[in-house]
Amino acid sequence: MNILVAHADLTARGGAEAYANALIARLRAAGHSVGVLDINGLQSGNTLQRPTLLRLGTLPLLRRLSLFKYALVCRILPRLARAFDAVILSYGEGPDSGRPTLRILHAPVLFSTHPKLLRLLGARAPFVPRQLYALICRSIARPCAAPPNTTTLANSNWTARIASRAHKITRPQTLYPSVTARTDIGDKRDPYALLCIGRIVPNKRLEDAIALTEALRARAYPATLTILGRADSAYAQRLIARHRQKPYLRFELNASSAQLTDALATARIGLHFYRHEHFGIAVAEMITAGLIPLVYDGGGVRELVPDRTLRFRSLKEATARAAALLQTPDKAPAQTLSQTPALRRALEFGTAADAALCAFVDTD
Repeated sequence: MNILVAHADLTARGGAEAYANALIARLRAAGHSVGVLDINGLQSGNTLQRPTLLRLGTLPLLRRLSLFKYALVCRILPRLARAFDAVILSYGEGPDSGRPTLRILHAPVLFSTHPKLLRLLGARAPFVPRQLYALICRSIARPCAAPPNTTTLANSNWTARIASRAHKITRPQTLYPSVTARTDIGDKRDPYALLCIGRIVPNKRLEDAIALTEALRARAYPATLTILGRADSAYAQRLIARHRQKPYLRFELNASSAQLTDALATARIGLHFYRHEHFGIAVAEMITAGLIPLVYDGGGVRELVPDRTLRFRSLKEATARAAALLQTPDKAPAQTLSQTPALRRALEFGTAADAALCAFVDTD
């Protein structure tokens, strides 16, 4: 079968992109032909098409606007989909392509303007600028809430539950993202080392992780923090410039696999301040490496971290939780979390994805 996978920007290298690439790999392994459409063009076989409209999303001033890039992709999707047997919307909802469609929801909604739903996307008040942005993108994309002949999957039970209400559809099945167990991690842990993994962007709230570290040090804990991730934005440069002289902070920018492995082997506690994380591949990876995660108490990440003592709702509560962990060398929390159903299913992504893709292809 000739299948078109539509995404915003596969070069972004975030969780949604890792998920999309894992699906593409499973499709090709099963013998399907796969075309990929994102803001960089349509790659089909050895041919790359660059529709004029997509070039707008690659302009330097607009390159970081993920929803806008996806809106442009959605706008041209129905025309390009005619050459394919089926479509996979690997970034979320989209237009009716006229083809059997599988859509993967990484967030409950993409184009909503409702303040509560925007908060679940990580947006901060005031919401008016974000609402105007969503309206513009929606008018370009022309998404269909419940397109015909469409199968929907979600990246967590939480995403599935919220999306079913927001889109007024039957609750989707869950296909957790692909996670690889880090069995190559040694055990040279610094008992006071904290770690954040992920892109250095505002919604990761790394300022809170830094504030937590400083609050622990004010309590006489010799805490250190490593922030490891991509740093290709003005926000990242400002954050680093503001804190680079602090000896208890270390920034590992655009780190190599070896640097990531070293950080995972050294740290004891993994911090994740993203509000209402939809799943949390970084959190899952830290758990498999033996770290104890501390996460915001909201979203699908709670399926990875069901222990309420490892979740927080405020910086004050996060600091108290971290201090309690630093007072004991107990490794039981990390060992228990490695057996949660969500993590086990994420580790078995290949089998689950093959079953879901086979059902989709057979339906067609």
